[in-house]
Amino acid sequence: MKKHNLMGSIVSGMLLIRKLDVKKFWIVILKTLAGAVTALVPMILSAFVVETIGSGMETGGMIFLTVGNLIVVFCICAVYSYLEKKNELETECCIQEYRILKSQKIMQMPYVQLESPAFKESLARIHAEESYGFGFPLLLQCLEEILKNAWLLLICLFLIPFLSGLLHPVRLLLTACFIGIATVVSLLVAYFVKKANDKSVAALQETFPEHIVVNDFLTYEGGIGYKELKDIHVYSFEPLLDGCYQKALKQMREYDKNGAGMPSVADGLSQAVKGIILCGSFLLVILQQQYGQRSLGAALLTAFCIYQMASAISAIAATISHYGAAVKSVQKYMDLFGNKTEEKEKGVCEYDNSVEDAGEEHVSVQEKDVISEQMAVEFCNVSFRYPNAVCNAVSNFSLKIKRNQKIALVGANGSGKSTLIKLLCGLYKPEQGEIKLAGGKEKISAVFQDFSLFSLELGENIASVMPEETDEWEAKILSAIRTAGLEERFGTLPDGIHTLLNRDFGDGVDVSLGEAQRIALARAVYKNTPIIVLDEPTAALDPLAEYRFYRDINRVMQDHTVIFVSHRLSACRFCDLVAVMDQGKLIDCASHEELLKKKNSTYCELWNTQAQFYQ
Repeated sequence: MKKHNLMGSIVSGMLLIRKLDVKKFWIVILKTLAGAVTALVPMILSAFVVETIGSGMETGGMIFLTVGNLIVVFCICAVYSYLEKKNELETECCIQEYRILKSQKIMQMPYVQLESPAFKESLARIHAEESYGFGFPLLLQCLEEILKNAWLLLICLFLIPFLSGLLHPVRLLLTACFIGIATVVSLLVAYFVKKANDKSVAALQETFPEHIVVNDFLTYEGGIGYKELKDIHVYSFEPLLDGCYQKALKQMREYDKNGAGMPSVADGLSQAVKGIILCGSFLLVILQQQYGQRSLGAALLTAFCIYQMASAISAIAATISHYGAAVKSVQKYMDLFGNKTEEKEKGVCEYDNSVEDAGEEHVSVQEKDVISEQMAVEFCNVSFRYPNAVCNAVSNFSLKIKRNQKIALVGANGSGKSTLIKLLCGLYKPEQGEIKLAGGKEKISAVFQDFSLFSLELGENIASVMPEETDEWEAKILSAIRTAGLEERFGTLPDGIHTLLNRDFGDGVDVSLGEAQRIALARAVYKNTPIIVLDEPTAALDPLAEYRFYRDINRVMQDHTVIFVSHRLSACRFCDLVAVMDQGKLIDCASHEELLKKKNSTYCELWNTQAQFYQ
């Protein structure tokens, strides 16, 4: 991760905002400038009133000038209020742009890197920091505070020489000396404040795991919803969860005792020093009067400007620690997606960030004149090992699958079936060998065992695109629904293909595991690829539904190459070929009937073990 000083961090923060939202970038600059000017308005107005009273001006003239100044003040405050409201909206938009950027980076990551334990651990830690406020929203908030006080500091530094009198060297010297002393004292106090805040932030970060338990697990708004409440009530989880909450609360109190005390003392000292500097600034203007008279308004404004300088320095110091923590959280996230050296050292292949390039590297795609016209897939001595694993998950795997052939891939848990399918789908890259596909990776559809249905409309879940709202688009979705055997359930949906799935966003519809599996199948049917992979397709189905499923598959996918991956060997009776895996290797491959003739084979043992429960 890159290290930045304060100025470098501010610049990097501003560049990130500009990248996400140019409008927000300019509003931040203008809003913070207007905020600094607005903070000086009461001082300037007070000095003006004192000035007019001391000048002996007639009452009418005083009233006229005061009203004029009030109009100017009103305009400045109105502009600031307008910018503040615009800034609130643009802040939300900018935060959303940042979330979209993070989502895009995750979706563009190679799947093998996303599965890396080191990556998962780093990502979980970053999410923990962000969930407790050390993320992009805090960066925006602190950056605005720092910029506002920086503007205030610059304006005061510009005004003070004119107020002290450019033609009075003694006044300027006294002012410069006092400002120097006040700045040194303010910086010393600011350093103490920063150290105290750094300790507080570090103490808070140490308790992140407990905070996550409280915020994301024990609260109804976080990890506990109506689905979890069933198990909580049936198995009486309340005492256990309450114990976790009390433990987290105790940790919070420890933080309050050890981490929050010093910032309070530091802040009190800072306020005291600012009061001393204010008193000293009044003594300064009194002393300056001995070296030439000047107006009371200018003297008063000089004192206030010096006080504002000290306040700005203290405010920046108090914000630096939290801003630094926010910058680090954001930088960690960016580095996590941009730096693959660590993963490569751990045995993970390095890929390009683009989805298309990554897909091309994962699978060796051959043209039709290279792979036989009769073949759909050909594995050629494919081997793959997970990072830090002792042995290969797949070793020297070779298999030819013909076009329109139905093949079952079976074996015990850990035999390498799922790994092989991920290699075939381009999620992993073979370390040795190659996978030849007629037509490329785009010609494969897959229904994984741990597939996902999104909180979108049924039609969007199936088509995986925004609704085109055409008769052809709708007819294609309805055809996929019928093919997947969802007609009966579809007839009960309130809004047809526009029915929202899940209840995350209101009036959605929950579906059973079996129905969800058929929706995932409809997604594969809609894509209409020549090769379809079904990973545990009947895991959530009862025996009768399982029979209907395989019957429908054979009926509607006669012109497709179908690869079944299943622990339930009933699929094997519907397949042309059965490939048996053990410890990452292909140990047998033949038809179901031929394999059963091998009495001592692994497949025969698996089949007889399952069959005895149905006899």
